[in-house]
Amino acid sequence: MIQVVRSLMYFACIAIVSHTAHAQPDPGKTRQNDTDALRVGELTAQSEESLLEHLREHHQSAAAFVVNQFEKHDVVLLGEDHQVADNCRFVSSLIEPLYHAGVRTLAWEFTRSSFNDDIARLVTADDFDDELANQLLRRGPWPTWGYEEYRDILQSAWRLNRSLPPGAPRFRVIALDSEWSQHKLWFGKLDRVQVFHTIADREKHMTNVLKSETLKKNEKALVHIGYAHTLTQHGSRLGKVLTDEYGSRIKQVTLHTSWRRQDGSAPLGDLLGRLATEAGGGKPIGFDVINSPLGQLTDASSGVFRFAARGGILADVSQSYVFLKPLKDLKGVKWIPGFIIEENFEQACAIADRMKWTQQQTTTTPAELDTALNQRFRGEHLGNPSSPK
Repeated sequence: MIQVVRSLMYFACIAIVSHTAHAQPDPGKTRQNDTDALRVGELTAQSEESLLEHLREHHQSAAAFVVNQFEKHDVVLLGEDHQVADNCRFVSSLIEPLYHAGVRTLAWEFTRSSFNDDIARLVTADDFDDELANQLLRRGPWPTWGYEEYRDILQSAWRLNRSLPPGAPRFRVIALDSEWSQHKLWFGKLDRVQVFHTIADREKHMTNVLKSETLKKNEKALVHIGYAHTLTQHGSRLGKVLTDEYGSRIKQVTLHTSWRRQDGSAPLGDLLGRLATEAGGGKPIGFDVINSPLGQLTDASSGVFRFAARGGILADVSQSYVFLKPLKDLKGVKWIPGFIIEENFEQACAIADRMKWTQQQTTTTPAELDTALNQRFRGEHLGNPSSPK
């Protein structure tokens, strides 16, 4: 499942980057000397030990690392692989320490910005309204975004607000997404130009909402969003546009990912996981990639480096990094029972069939589809053969 979603992200990336091919990375911004690139698969034992020693000396706990970024930066772009439960739980765990560090806003990709008044009502209410939270997710661009761990992030913001004394500023959750529809993108008979404009307009919309809700107000925010949007040197991605305009006010952080190759192997992700596990004693850690020997790592067979100049190194596509668990230990999300209703059934059914979550024409009612997706998304280890692919 995660590989499928990453493929969709790369499709969007290709569309935007190819259309703006003239927008080349500025080598002076973050690029390190690529003549000294450390190629995965060619590292000596001495090179790996040197990387490990650096990481031992230059890491923090994962939560402290993210919170501390706001000492020098106003907006932190936390880029994830979607549908990883551990990523969502980490974001939930950050809400309270962020608030006490003076960061009062979480911006996220997973609901439409047109619902921001509803989100504000949800996270400041006396009681948490599960059905309202479900509706916000259900009526988003993906009618199948019925995952407990994403809803739990909203509930974590509500829980913090309920604990605050009267008169204290409340924590905000701001949605970034536009009125695009994944169902329309796939089944609306759009031509290639229309598909491109849908993707590009969405990226522009998210960028503008983030600017108007945070940067132009001089407010700090953590941004929970798909990794591809956080690229700071490529095309018209949100990360690049914001970095070009606001410079060091923006910081990019990558949540541990596979950097997967076409054949499904993940040597770079496995290497980073192995080093981070040993350096941090098995605990979640965060560390900088820019101006670090880790930034010299590269894997020419990993798809993401297609979007970096001259082949690219890790510092081109990730400014900093948070490691939570080894790839094999990460778990997928769980389904929200009852998420599929008559309102979203038809579109959800079409998407589920195309994603191969169900077999075509085997789910004929909302209850049947809901049951099938509940079986598909069970919070299993992503490395397990039975887990969603």
